[in-house]
Amino acid sequence: MAMTQRNCIIWETPVTYHLDAARGGYVVDSPRTDGRYFVRQDSTQVEQAVRPLTTRDKACLTTWLIDQRRLGVDAPELTTGIVTQCRDGRSRSVHDRAYRLLRYLARKTDTIGAPVSAFNFLDEDGQASDYWPFMAWSESTTVEEVQFLIRFLLKEGMIETETETVADYQSYFVTPEGFGRIEKLDSVRIKSEQAFVAMWFADEMRAVFDKGIEPALAASGYKALRIDRKDHNNKIDDEIVAEIRRSRFVVADFTYGTSGPRGGVYFEAGFAQGLGIPVVFSCRQDLLDEGKIHFDTRQYNHIGWTTDRLDEFKDRLSQRISATLGDGPLKQLVPSVR
Repeated sequence: MAMTQRNCIIWETPVTYHLDAARGGYVVDSPRTDGRYFVRQDSTQVEQAVRPLTTRDKACLTTWLIDQRRLGVDAPELTTGIVTQCRDGRSRSVHDRAYRLLRYLARKTDTIGAPVSAFNFLDEDGQASDYWPFMAWSESTTVEEVQFLIRFLLKEGMIETETETVADYQSYFVTPEGFGRIEKLDSVRIKSEQAFVAMWFADEMRAVFDKGIEPALAASGYKALRIDRKDHNNKIDDEIVAEIRRSRFVVADFTYGTSGPRGGVYFEAGFAQGLGIPVVFSCRQDLLDEGKIHFDTRQYNHIGWTTDRLDEFKDRLSQRISATLGDGPLKQLVPSVR
């Protein structure tokens, strides 16, 4: 692939563009986002959508890129729809950002007790580039925010350092308590009996849920949660985030109608996987056959369905859940026949 030097569309920091003719655009290697993303050859609309973003919006967009890469998408595509979703979403809490930073430090630890180092200085362009991965993973906009989160983790005993203050040069070590906290955060979801269902809430999808998804979850021992069928007094996006966090896994159906792909489903699936919550993918079969689902999820194994074979879809979905996640706590035991 041909390579050129440019600036990051998001942060205007130095990046390397690699021409990817097969996808019709460029793979952008951006240190400020701690990885790569993809833009179409004519990225004018994306650039126009990014330009008015605040630094906090850009940090949220960077979080989306980080989470997509954690899903195994090497270079997630940056689109105007994704920019809008991240702009309209909420920033993560301080605790969440701190634990995301903790995950980054653990991820960078090759062996238990090995240090992860950072240098707090400005390069020739006036950028604290050595802190960029720390900033990307913790949804931070300044080095000072990262240092605040580091002090939080130090106080909580999640990490240790060579000195008592955050200095210009520092090495950080994830403690046994830190690794334990990560395991605890992951294990809480394992005990949940709830499965969050992300899908298009149209009348034509009623039978898919009532005859396919909901009974499949029940057969596997889980309770389905659809946000449009839950009474709540909170903002809808707050409630979605809260319920995804409470769920053992997410069933994401990417079916859509004439209005186009459901951006919310992509966002909810990406948010879940960014937290390490498994996602089971499904979609109407004709959309799969025609390749009409988004590039970022195309590599995952979707369970296809048709309206005339929903019983088969129910069985396949239930089998996939039980085989990959295990039966849930609501699984009804069938008495043995003597």
